[in-house]
Amino acid sequence: MKIKISILSISILGVILSLYTLIAGVTYSQTLNNWIHFSLLIILLLISIIGILLNFEGISIYRNRVRFR
Repeated sequence: MKIKISILSISILGVILSLYTLIAGVTYSQTLNNWIHFSLLIILLLISIIGILLNFEGISIYRNRVRFR
């Protein structure tokens, strides 16, 4: 249960941080930090996608365990 909650919080945090980096990248696109924001955005989007997929996998595994009992 704790593992599922932590994976869910990591995925939510990744989504929030990727939205923040997207907004920051759009507002500061004229500066030289655009590549840094873009790479951070890609990394955080990958982390959030992996976290969401792991969360759905954990939920399906948990439901299958309950069903087989």
